[in-house]
Parts: sequence; structure tokens; C-alpha cells
Amino acid sequence: MAAMATSDFLHLVIGTAGHIDHGKSALVERLTGHHPDTLKEEQNRGLTINLGYATFALADGRKVGIIDVPGHERFIKNMVAGASGIQFVVFVIASDDGVMPQSREHLDILEILGVRRGVVALTKVDTVDEEMVELASEEIRDFVAGSFLADSPILPVSSITGQGFDALRASIEEALADVHVDVREQPFRMPVQRVFSASGHGTVVTGVPVAGSVRVGESVEILPEGMVSRVRGVQAYGDSIDVASAGHRAALNLADVDYHAIARGIVAAEPGMYTASDSIEARFEHLASQTKPLKHLAPIRFHVGTAETVGRVSLLDRKVLEPGESAFVQLFLQDPVPTAEGDRFILRSISPMHTLGGGLVIGTADGRHRRFREWTIEHLERKERAIQDDRDAYLAEVVFGHARHPRPVAELAPFVHRRVGEITAALAELESRGVVVGLWGGRAYLHRKILEQIEAEISAAIREIHEAHPQSLFVPLREVIARMQLDAKFLDEVIRILSEGSSLRRGPDGRVGLAEFAPSLTPKQREAKDRIEALFRDRGIAPPRRDEVATEVSSSKDEAGRLLDLLHDEGSLVRLKDDRIFHREALDGARDTLTAALEEREKLTAAEIKEYLDTSRKNLIPLLEHFDQAGVTVRNGDYRSLASKGVGT
Repeated sequence: MAAMATSDFLHLVIGTAGHIDHGKSALVERLTGHHPDTLKEEQNRGLTINLGYATFALADGRKVGIIDVPGHERFIKNMVAGASGIQFVVFVIASDDGVMPQSREHLDILEILGVRRGVVALTKVDTVDEEMVELASEEIRDFVAGSFLADSPILPVSSITGQGFDALRASIEEALADVHVDVREQPFRMPVQRVFSASGHGTVVTGVPVAGSVRVGESVEILPEGMVSRVRGVQAYGDSIDVASAGHRAALNLADVDYHAIARGIVAAEPGMYTASDSIEARFEHLASQTKPLKHLAPIRFHVGTAETVGRVSLLDRKVLEPGESAFVQLFLQDPVPTAEGDRFILRSISPMHTLGGGLVIGTADGRHRRFREWTIEHLERKERAIQDDRDAYLAEVVFGHARHPRPVAELAPFVHRRVGEITAALAELESRGVVVGLWGGRAYLHRKILEQIEAEISAAIREIHEAHPQSLFVPLREVIARMQLDAKFLDEVIRILSEGSSLRRGPDGRVGLAEFAPSLTPKQREAKDRIEALFRDRGIAPPRRDEVATEVSSSKDEAGRLLDLLHDEGSLVRLKDDRIFHREALDGARDTLTAALEEREKLTAAEIKEYLDTSRKNLIPLLEHFDQAGVTVRNGDYRSLASKGVGT
């Protein structure tokens, strides 16, 4: 039998909502011909405990899934797990009860989760008179005023007699035609609502994919466990299909996964594209219906997708959050939870349990954000704006968030939910615009604003050392590292980048200095410096030893040493590998003489070169090794020749 085509069903899911015993399950059964409750206990008691499922056939033959949620306050966590996958709601209110507490909480939850379309079913009209129906309708209209249901039809129905169901079906179909589901530009991800073992098939997980698609034979990662499994089969609404994609209910048959090891709340996703975190950045809105402000580090119950855990909420820019206000928060969770930017979440109190509010997941945080920092709030504002329509800007903010601990490009995928090739191309474009800076040949990236911050701190540290040693053009890198308390390899790479600009310069032996800095010398020191340079220039390739300099220029050993280092740093003197020092002009002259001799003779021994240069063997060997290393000459056995001509035989 051929697999069913995805065009045979709508890529959206209908959900029910409403107070306990208002007839949600009975309505679904009358609408679809299938009772949604899956547990015998539920059907015997007439009380929905878990999520129920049914399939609604449209007039054109296409199918759409229905998720029936429990109405009892004790099972709100199950309601949230189901509501997180729906895009259209049939909000159920009984005509004999009217608006009840869970009616209000369910509407709050739907608003927070971003549901924007639906109809209201006024049930049990067979149990009341016409006047009561009218009164209930008026109450409902007041109740939904200002919500996404404000302009939705209120449809009187009876699941016992069938009254009003033709109008309900027609209203649902008409509304569904106008529902637009935004599909995220992200790899496959499905919060799992059910896990069970099917005879002959093994482990099956069901849910509503929120992004991307997965085909039979491809792999998924089970988060937060980190297990990877192959998809053996896919079903939608009881029929086999080739691919599960965002917006419809799906069941995945997974290979090599024990269903006892996983449960509702996990996420099945494209491997390597998502991560689970216990630290979430978010925009949170405290419900206006709450009577008390939310305090910093208040204990909370966190619901996102089908997952639930407990934790605390950190208010980043205030001490308390009043009802009706929104703010940036950081959520510290007891258990790591898989999320992605743009996810909607719910916060509930621990005890007694009631909905506090909810909001938008902005991202995950590497560490604890410091409170009352304008820098952090501006970063979260940029990140929040980027979620809507600029994935490259979001990537830039993730790089910004990693600050001084840049991650390799390959490790960014689960933070931005993009494949490595796409990330690499996006970062190259951001670098061309000056937003980020490549490190180590593009293996990692640093945000320009972080680089500027580090540059200011490095400059301040170097300036302090310069002030303590005003006669030195450069300072040891180890002293800068000690003051900055940064990873040495990272800091060295940052200094390399900055030295290519105009603020820093690199000196010999890995030292560094401010480009603007000029050594401060007294007249006496300046005179001694000039005499030292003249001494080395006059001696040519027979220079004085370092310990002879102080005596020659009538200076202390310490001061002579500092002035020698300064002349070396300025480039007038060159220090060879064995700490022998020559004036640059002497080296240039020796190189020219040697080059001319080798052009004439093609190859020379060290003894022959000694005659051309007229120097001692003690000075000759360091000179020859220097020219070899500089690429002027090349040695083959006892002979040297010009590197540009190769080695003679």
C-alpha cells in the first residue's frame, strides 16, 4: 500500500480547551466519530486525565488532527503539553455552568502560547432553556473581550442530540481556510507528547513537529538524553507517510530506543542541531490578573513544548515584576530542557499551583547574567528583535553572548539551529560587514563589540606597564596576560588582530606595545643611547659583547641593558639566536658582501666566507645561521649557496 501524501492533510492542529466536565471529549467524539480518551479509567470516569487524540475529516477529504486536553486544574501540565502543539482552538464552555476558573486559566495559557484563531462551542444546550443559552452567550462575549477569541463565533451545540454540529463543522472549516501557520526556518524538531511500544514495531513517539521535516531512514536525536535513533517509519492520522513535517500530528517509529528510557517532554530532533540547557534567557509577561508581584528568584514551574521542570526566575532589570508588566529574565532550571529561540513558555507557581504568565524563549546562556547591566539588556533586546526576521543578526548576538570564550564554528549549530556550512557562510558575510572578527583563520569568531572592549582593557593594562617602564618600547606578553586573566592563546590571537590595526604593535620575542607610545628618556639617557648605537655601527660585524657595552659608554649595566633593548625594539640593533648583537647596517653590509661572493662563486665553505667577511669564527657562525634562517643562503654539507639558486654539488 502506497504511503499517504502530506497534501492529504492540513499542516495545523486543532485543540480543545475549557473547564472540567464542560463536554470537550464528547464534542470531539460527536465531531469526529472517535472518542479521544485513550485510557479505560478516563472513559469509565468520564474524566480526561491525559491528552486525547482524534482526526477530523474536512469536506474536501483532507484530514486535520485534534488534541483534546484535560480540564481539571490538577492536570494543567497535561493541558499545556497538548496546547503547545495547536494552532486553532475549539474553546468549550458549558451553557449550564458558564465561565469557570479553568476557562480563565486555559484562555490565559492559549494567549501566552500564541494561539490566535478559534471558535467557542457553547455545549450542553439540551440541558437549559433558550434564555439561559442567551445569558451564557453574553457572559462568554464579555469573557473573551480583548482576547484572540473576541470576534470568534459562539456556537450553541449539544453532543447528545447533535444540535448545532453542522454549523460548528462549517465554522471550523471556514476559519481553517484563513489560518496561516508560520513554519520556522529550523531543522526538524518535535516535542514528544506520547511514548509507547507498538507490537511488532517497538518504540513509537508522537507529537506535533514545530520545525523542519524528517524522512523514513533518517536519524533523530533524543534530547536531553542525547541518544540518536533511526526513523523506521512515520505515520500521520493512522496512515503511513514518507515524511513528517511541521504543523501536523505525527508518529515516529524509532529503532534501538527502549521506550522505558524516555517519556513525554523529550524532543526528537535533527542530530546536533539543538541542545538542552538549564539556563534560559527569556521575555516574561506577568499576567495582569495576578494579585501579587513576582519577586526576584521566586520558585517557578516551567513549561515549554511538552516538557516541565521547576526552577527559579531571575529578574534582570528590577527587584519585582508587577502584574501586567513584562521584563527580561533568566530562568535557572532544575533539569536541562531542549528549547529554541521563539518558543513560547508558561510559568506557574509551585504551591498553590496557578499560572503566573509566560513569554518568549530568547536563547540559552553560558553563565549567570549580572543584573541591572545595560549591556546585558541591550544584548537581549537585539536578540529578541532578531528572532522575528534576521537569522544572521541572531547568530551575531549568539557570538556576542559567548563573549571572551568563543566557540568553534562547528559548536554554534545547536545554539542557532543552522548547519555548519550555512553558519560559516553567514559569519563570513558578518565579518565583511565588520560585525564579527575571525579568529585562527575563521575557526572561531569574536563579536566586534567584545573585541573593542578587550582592546580598551589591553590598552589600559599595557599603558600601566609602560608607565612603570618608560624606557621600554614593548612589554612582555606574560605581564599583560596576568593582568587580563584571559586564556593565553586567545589573548595572543586578539593582540595579533589588534596589531594589524593602528592601536597595538608587536615587538620581538612576542612582546607588545601601544602604537602611540614613545619611550621617555632623560638627556643623559638619550646621549648614552646614541653612543651605544654609534659603537655598534662602528664595530660592524665585530660588535662588542653585551657585558662590554656599559664600560664603553660609561653607563650602569642595568641602564645599558635597557637602552640596548630599546635600540633592538626600534630596529637599529638586531639580536641573533645566541644573543649576539649586530647593528642592522652591519648585517645589511655583510649580506650584500656574501650575496655578491656567492653570485660569483656559486658555493662557498664557511672558511671561504670568513675571508670575504673578514670576521672571527666566533661572529661568523651566528651570522651564517642568521642568513640561513632569513632565507638568504642555504647549506648543503660544508657549502653554502644562494637560496634563490639552489645548492651546488
